[in-house]
Amino acid sequence: MACTPRIENENGRPRVALPDCGHILTCIPPLTECNLAQIDHALVRIAQAATPLKRCICAALTAAAAADGRLQRREAELLRAFADAVGLSRPLD
Repeated sequence: MACTPRIENENGRPRVALPDCGHILTCIPPLTECNLAQIDHALVRIAQAATPLKRCICAALTAAAAADGRLQRREAELLRAFADAVGLSRPLD
């Protein structure tokens, strides 16, 4: 399953549309409301998802990281860490 994410803005909040997967991720809290426990919980839930959905989420993360036209080394390392945490062999396929 191919996945082409779109980064959108809804009422000043980020929104990631995954049209090929039939999902829209709207529950992206502001950075000030994020903590490690929430991130860990999200990674556990994503790891339990089907591989095509994991790949769509990884594609959305890649699109967000590269939204400025460049993928920095630290961003690529985070994408690799995400892929490893959720059981994907390669994040940037």
